[in-house]
Amino acid sequence: PSSPTASSVTASSAQVTWPAISGASLYQVAYKPSAAVSGWQYVTTSATNLTLTGLEAQTEYVFLVKTYCTALDEWSSFSENAYFTTTGCLPPSNLYSYSITSSSASVSWSPVGGASQYQVAYKPSAAVDGWQLVTTSNNYTSLTGLNAGTQYVFVVQAYCSTQGGWTSYSSNAYFTTQAACQSPGSMSASVGYNYATVNWKAVSGATSYHIAYKPSTAKTWSYKTVSGSSTTLTGLSPGQTYVYRIRSYCAQDKGWTSYSSNRYFTTVGGIKIGPIDDIGPVLDRSAPNSPSASGEEFIIPQRIDASIYPNPAPQGVAILNIEAIDRAYLMVDLYDPTGRKVKSLWQGSVDTGHQQLELGLSGIKSGLYLLQVQLGENTRTLQLVVE
Repeated sequence: PSSPTASSVTASSAQVTWPAISGASLYQVAYKPSAAVSGWQYVTTSATNLTLTGLEAQTEYVFLVKTYCTALDEWSSFSENAYFTTTGCLPPSNLYSYSITSSSASVSWSPVGGASQYQVAYKPSAAVDGWQLVTTSNNYTSLTGLNAGTQYVFVVQAYCSTQGGWTSYSSNAYFTTQAACQSPGSMSASVGYNYATVNWKAVSGATSYHIAYKPSTAKTWSYKTVSGSSTTLTGLSPGQTYVYRIRSYCAQDKGWTSYSSNRYFTTVGGIKIGPIDDIGPVLDRSAPNSPSASGEEFIIPQRIDASIYPNPAPQGVAILNIEAIDRAYLMVDLYDPTGRKVKSLWQGSVDTGHQQLELGLSGIKSGLYLLQVQLGENTRTLQLVVE
């Protein structure tokens, strides 16, 4: 047939017609997107018109027709190429995700000509169903209420009111939400006479930390905000047990986490020496401003400067740091809160200066313990939490 034509073209269909051929009993139409290298579709009919369906929107098609003549029992060659272009909207393309947090994400796509609305469908990529839908007139939107640390899949379709309604959905696009901001962990404290240096494991995404601390028997908390994962608390009382806890601030979530569980440390204490007459030659009572010999008490720093790390300690090994003024015999014993001795952790002589000793905690149950450190005639008690 010569001069085949197309009419009634929509986003997904078109009617093609051609002149009747004398002696022809059948006609065969071949068609495909003109840009496709292969993929011809074939339809045979006895009529001189045919409606092609299932077409792609906004796509140019090429079609041609050939004739079967019964008398000759053969097909003619195909006609010359003819063309038509479907109407309608294409599905959105160039899907993009950005501003991703632990609970939200923004998504966008290229505008579709003629589209008045878009619908975004999204769900966790591992979920079988449970698609959530968001409709917008813009080529972008925000998805909220997402799960932290989860990969999501999303697709978009466009609505063209004058060209056939909703398009099919776009191809899949993906994003992964950030992990939830956590309270700090692995907290430990190194103590001195009137200070303590608190350390913790940095939290991914955290920009600052808020430390709350107080004497364990007090009601009022003190607070300090820092940007790093370590800080020194000053102005503390010697020989005092303190409780502390820490929370994180993550910009991605625009808020503070809850506080960590409570942790404890005890500052280095002092030992009380009796009336100064007992001190003998240690004190020169004739020196200006020296204590009188009237029996008043005098406090000197504890000869045992000791700390335990890490604290809380895992069920394995903890490190005891100790400063010895003189060579002396050291005993380290572990007691439960009732005063029952649980285990002897160390016995032996230590030299003058800083010592670092490994204390074996294998087999020790989780809980709060008292660590009694006896160096020569002096004794110091530390609190130790075993995780």
